[in-house]
Amino acid sequence: MAKRIMRAITQIIFLALFLFLVLTARTNLWLILFGASLILAIFFGRIYCGWICPINAIMRPINWIYKKLNLKRLNAPKWLRSKIIPWVMLALLVLTMVLGRILKIQIPGLLIILGLGFLFSLIFNPEVFHNYICPYGALQSLTGRFAKLGFRVDKDKCTGCGICEKYCDAEAVTVKNKEAEIYAKLCHQCSNCQIECPSNAISYRKNKL
Repeated sequence: MAKRIMRAITQIIFLALFLFLVLTARTNLWLILFGASLILAIFFGRIYCGWICPINAIMRPINWIYKKLNLKRLNAPKWLRSKIIPWVMLALLVLTMVLGRILKIQIPGLLIILGLGFLFSLIFNPEVFHNYICPYGALQSLTGRFAKLGFRVDKDKCTGCGICEKYCDAEAVTVKNKEAEIYAKLCHQCSNCQIECPSNAISYRKNKL
């Protein structure tokens, strides 16, 4: 419970910081923060996605409400589950920034992505946006897959119950042959799997090479 409260407070703080930087036309500072998080992901995993990302901060309470009310969302069509879309989104985001500089106008590209995250969370489960739409997630997956530290499964303790897979909002956990596995390139380091695991089989530790 304490971890969830800490994570929620951290996300609210960074969401407020993000909105402040956008409203004061200082988005370059946020891009510096994001760039630093890409490097940190090599060591600590995708902590940006789980603890800092303003999009995730907005999606979490929406997802909580849907679960409490037992509301179902649509299944994503196959064309939406394309690995190309997030890179197209990234190219468009960069293009808006370049055009903004050339035309000397403020194009709210970051706010547009934030709005898309909000809309998608109303229609589809969170993992659809995280894994198949978000340009930030695509970049984070490149460095996050090499994370030295992250959530790992103790195979001797794991019972294959599938609870960790159920509570993962990023499709980072799969259970095969009664054994759970966490994929570093998708894991947001949110600790949901660790908190919910009834056999204490998941811990944050160094990856065994």
